[in-house]
Amino acid sequence: MPLAIPASGEALSTMIACVSGAPDALQAGRPPPSPCAAPRFGTEDALAALRRCADFGQLRQAHARIIRSGLSSDQLLARKMIQVCSSRGQMDYAALVFRQIERPQTFTWNVMIREYTMNGGSRRAILLYNLMICKGYAPDKFTFPFVVKACIDSLVIEKGREVHGMAIKAGFSRDVFLQNTLMDLYFKCGDRECGCRVFEKMPVRSVVSWTTMISGLIACGDLDGARRTFEQMPAKNVVSWTAMINGYVKNGQPQEAFDLFRRMQIDKVEPNEFTLVNLLKACTELGSLKLGRWIHDYALKNGFNLWGIPWDSSY
Repeated sequence: MPLAIPASGEALSTMIACVSGAPDALQAGRPPPSPCAAPRFGTEDALAALRRCADFGQLRQAHARIIRSGLSSDQLLARKMIQVCSSRGQMDYAALVFRQIERPQTFTWNVMIREYTMNGGSRRAILLYNLMICKGYAPDKFTFPFVVKACIDSLVIEKGREVHGMAIKAGFSRDVFLQNTLMDLYFKCGDRECGCRVFEKMPVRSVVSWTTMISGLIACGDLDGARRTFEQMPAKNVVSWTAMINGYVKNGQPQEAFDLFRRMQIDKVEPNEFTLVNLLKACTELGSLKLGRWIHDYALKNGFNLWGIPWDSSY
């Protein structure tokens, strides 16, 4: 059968370019790759496009290309889009992306719950968790701390108790991260007894566990109990020291705050910005300009910027 010659010169040139570019493939009996075809837009390309998004308009363009490329069911991309939306405060669009996923993985539910909480939508996070359970999706050890954090922000202790019970049934009650978050929930909602019970039942305690206990006792007005817990700590870091110093400052005991700071220096633990801000507040309580100047000079000498730290901040 005679070879059909393209009618136009442009088509002929295209054929020559395609054929001459892959003689080995032709000899092997395989169709040559066409240099004229657009490169495939895959998952890695989509992730790179999402990382490059400088504004919400570019994010929508990237999302449109993901849909056109048949990647809308890729949950890795969906999670990345949700996170980018969250970073730009576009949680309604993040919800739209999430609703387009036919069967969200637990990881994807977790991301959406977490981003709602981080953007001030803690009640929406709790409602989404309820929907997750109603639809039969199994939460994992990361789901529960995110939901408990939403309960803390909403100050809904009864929902927090329910989530705590679910975590026990699911076998995650010994997870340290979850236990720390539960302690924080109970103390911040004023239930000192439950907060202490969680701490006492912990088989393993991290520095965060001890510090959460100290901060919780201080919040409940038990400064002596906080100090006893502080002294029992097997290892202390700057956050632990600062939490106890902050407790003394908040309870009108600035001299004790400075005494503890001197011990901190003896133990060779370097302060951070929060430590110094608390000490400046202690100087104000003491009415000591000399100590205030010393803290200020120390901060300048060691490169601390205290002006960006809110004076009501604490651990």
